[in-house]
Amino acid sequence: MIGTDTDKKHTALAVLVYELRQDIDLYRLIGLNAKQLKEKGVSKNLLGHIQSLAHRSIAVCVCKIFEDSNRYELNSIPRIIESLPTGKPNKRQEQKLSEFAMRYKNSSMVNETQAYLRDTLDTFKGR
Repeated sequence: MIGTDTDKKHTALAVLVYELRQDIDLYRLIGLNAKQLKEKGVSKNLLGHIQSLAHRSIAVCVCKIFEDSNRYELNSIPRIIESLPTGKPNKRQEQKLSEFAMRYKNSSMVNETQAYLRDTLDTFKGR
């Protein structure tokens, strides 16, 4: 894979989010179509087991997305924030950060990119 460590982390996180979406879709499709699947002869136990596996995978993916540990090299949101360059963002970045953070009710001033994103993530997790 070509790119910076941050680029690699973004790509790995995107793959994880894609897997999460797939698991959610699988879980919901079985639930929404259970009657038709049973009428086609698909085992109720098989469908229940597949839903259980999808449910567990959803839980694991969510945990991995927000995991914050210094022991391992992670591709989680907190670790991506830590891999960003430190310092004050330029005007365009500051505007984009403010727009993003407003969606998550962070109205503080942008002084430093990493700290601002950590604060926004903490606000989001607190909600």
